[in-house]
Amino acid sequence: MTGLRKANLGLAATVLAVGWGNIAAHLLGLVDQAQFQLIWLAVELPLGVGLVVTALVCAVQAQRRELPTLWLDRAILRELQVIRSALGPPYRRSARPATHFGYTKGGTGIVVSMLVLCTIEIIVVALVVDRIAFRIALAALALYAAVTVLGLIRERERFPHRVANGALELHWGRARVARIHLDLIERCYLARQFKWSYTGYNEGVGVLTPKGETNVALRLTHPIAFVLPRSAGRGDVINVTDTLALYLETPQAFIAQVNRSRLAWGGAARDGAGRGGAARDGASRIGAAQDGAARFGARKPLDIE
Repeated sequence: MTGLRKANLGLAATVLAVGWGNIAAHLLGLVDQAQFQLIWLAVELPLGVGLVVTALVCAVQAQRRELPTLWLDRAILRELQVIRSALGPPYRRSARPATHFGYTKGGTGIVVSMLVLCTIEIIVVALVVDRIAFRIALAALALYAAVTVLGLIRERERFPHRVANGALELHWGRARVARIHLDLIERCYLARQFKWSYTGYNEGVGVLTPKGETNVALRLTHPIAFVLPRSAGRGDVINVTDTLALYLETPQAFIAQVNRSRLAWGGAARDGAGRGGAARDGASRIGAAQDGAARFGARKPLDIE
């Protein structure tokens, strides 16, 4: 444990001790209201700022030096990524390559609603709350929530699904959910469904949708790892599946590109160009998927073909 990490943990303990001690002293009548507020502003606030700064530095250092990270480090880094996405330049859909396919259009209604609610909350807090300190604190929290929501939707726009280098890469925001070699795809076809309302692993099917609807289905010859990230740096949820249901903004174009790439990749493989490298690269993935097939069980068919 580094010295900065020890200092960070010491600050955390001090912040908790001073905060709860101040509250207890105020409830017991040992300090009056003015003294109570003075302790918060003169002692607790600087300690809190120091705690946040040292936690940020610890998280960044752990990432750069590839040191063991705490769940808090991963959560902090994730928040920084989201904030950077929110404050960065807007993503231009027109500049997206033909092999990249978005999945956010039509699913931004909830995000816009949350942004509107955050704005209303700031206005209501300014009208209802009397104390200026509480106004500032609550308004800052509402603004932070709005920035986080905006960052999440922008991340999904910046990291679309991709068909390249003999593989299909499926993303959910910054996280890569699956990388599927094209020779593992048995079928890619239109299959519009409203059966699943959220992204996840449902009834043996890997689902990626932002709006409670899927319009493309994938059948695979072997089960693959379907990896979904969890919040607050708690690690990933890994499942095994050979059936995927996706929502795409341009499903026909996606299916056409996947099928063209499958044919091109298959022809190159038959000619001996790049087949050995792809096989060696995919051997461990296919072996792991076959090992997990027993846990996966029977294939769960989609309702619509």
